[in-house]
Amino acid sequence: RPQTYAIKLKLPKGLTCTQCVLQWKYNAGNSYGMSNDGRNCKGCGKQEQFYGCADVAISPADNGSQGNGSPRPNLVQEQIVESRPQLIPTFVNGDGATCRGVQAFRFINSFADSWCQSNCRQGYCPMIYCTPACQKLTVYG
Repeated sequence: RPQTYAIKLKLPKGLTCTQCVLQWKYNAGNSYGMSNDGRNCKGCGKQEQFYGCADVAISPADNGSQGNGSPRPNLVQEQIVESRPQLIPTFVNGDGATCRGVQAFRFINSFADSWCQSNCRQGYCPMIYCTPACQKLTVYG
């Protein structure tokens, strides 16, 4: 479902566009690690780096005022885009076993199952990442 976020930005004077990409990055430590003094705690140790982007339009200022005589700032025009979840078929082999990532791969990669299903169907199916059921796939769904 679409969500609206309010952010304050300082844009270069005169910047306008109808199809721009707003990019950002931030650091966070949301997993357990070791601090400099040897403690194990959530958020300690190396930080993870996250990136995001959004499609935006930036409209020109209308040089009006906000009632106090000051010019209006450039505004970022909000565009709400609805996305629908993509239905992904279940991949099973001839024995009815589901192709999945091995447990260790699923632990570090939330997309392990779809990675194995996609790559194994194309002939690249390393057993270090994917279960034996992935070796021979048929698509149902």
